[in-house]
Amino acid sequence: MAEQSERDTGRYLLASYWDGALGFWRRGAGSTAWVLSALIVVLAFVNLALQYRLNIWNRAMFDALDHKDGSAVLRQSLIFLPLTFGIVCIAAANVYARMTTQQRWRTWLNGHVLDRWISSGRYYQLNLVPGDHQNPEYRVAEDLRLSCEAPVDFAAGILSAVLSAVTFIGVLWFIGGTLTVTLGGRTLEIPAFLVITAIVYALLASGAMAVIGRRFVAVTEQKNQVESEYS
Repeated sequence: MAEQSERDTGRYLLASYWDGALGFWRRGAGSTAWVLSALIVVLAFVNLALQYRLNIWNRAMFDALDHKDGSAVLRQSLIFLPLTFGIVCIAAANVYARMTTQQRWRTWLNGHVLDRWISSGRYYQLNLVPGDHQNPEYRVAEDLRLSCEAPVDFAAGILSAVLSAVTFIGVLWFIGGTLTVTLGGRTLEIPAFLVITAIVYALLASGAMAVIGRRFVAVTEQKNQVESEYS
């Protein structure tokens, strides 16, 4: 019963957070928030395209070296310079767009939270309500930083991972072919076996991390709470 109540409280707090935090896109920063979000998405696609082109360059360069083709090596060397410059520029632009989004979101959310905290004397009422919010003034800055930085990093990371996974699976599907295995006199054909192997490996690795680190969130939250109370 206590666990169910704690889960319900967590869902309510999460819903309340997103209801307020998404105000940055709804009414807070206007078009700026959407432009920054679109920029992060576009940069993710461009970065993926450049990384894919870099892999093609690697294949072409090693093929040229294998065939001792001097003109092809020179051509690939000339391609490498602008390709590397583009990758570095996109990486810098991606960091700038992500950190700018985090900074502006945090600035807006800080004002929004402080307005709600101060209005109607909530800063006084918190002293009369038991819970995990003791010494809230020491938690506001750190909680706001985490609540803005983590979602942006997570969203950008997930987008990049999904795009990379789709591209990676497409390449493996194209080059993997079919694996033919003979068992007990019977011939089995496994299409796209490299894709199946990669998916099985990813599931096993992710499952192991989920099992090993299942208590990490709770332990981290407990550590932050204890530090905020100077215990």
